Amino acid sequence: MTLNWRKNFADLVPYILEQSWVIPTPLRYTYVCWWPWIKNWNGELSVGFHNSPNYRKYEWIDQDMKREMTR
Repeated sequence: MTLNWRKNFADLVPYILEQSWVIPTPLRYTYVCWWPWIKNWNGELSVGFHNSPNYRKYEWIDQDMKREMTR
C-alpha cells in the first residue's frame, strides 16, 4: 500500500505544478509593535491580497486608556 500512494503522488505532482500560477516563496521575518490603546488591531498589515493600508479604517484609539497610561 505504501508504494501505491507514493507512485500516485509522484504522478500527480507534475500536474499540480503545471496548474500552479504562482509558487510562493517564504517571507522574511517581520515584527509588528503597537500601543495597547489601539483597539481592533491584531498585528495584520492588510485585509486582503495587496490591500494595505485599508485595515486602518477598522481600528480605533481608546482615549481613556491612552490618557491613563500616558500620564
